[in-house]
Amino acid sequence: MFADALETAAKAKQLTGGNAEAIAAMGFAAAKSGRRDQAHSALKELEDAKAKGFVPAYAFAQIHFALGHRTKAVELLEKAFEQREALMVFIKVDHKWDELRSEPRFVQLMKRMKFD
Repeated sequence: MFADALETAAKAKQLTGGNAEAIAAMGFAAAKSGRRDQAHSALKELEDAKAKGFVPAYAFAQIHFALGHRTKAVELLEKAFEQREALMVFIKVDHKWDELRSEPRFVQLMKRMKFD
């Protein structure tokens, strides 16, 4: 179903004019469907957007996690927490993060957020 998600995220990106959340969703779906080059392109897009203004660390975390960069993803989630990014409120229930739930730093982050 990641192929369908990728198509939907691409449409969201088009409709939002390149919204960081849509780009992150595209990158996540691309990585999960084995399209690593496309996921890296999404990371590049976010980096380019960051040079012009704020891009949530949460957006980067999603793609890095889907690419298998677990440590980097947790570091970015910690940064997102410090920056009080809105999407962090869903981290306890969002299934995309299930594979990280046993990581000590992720567990610690949940405690810091009072989600334990």
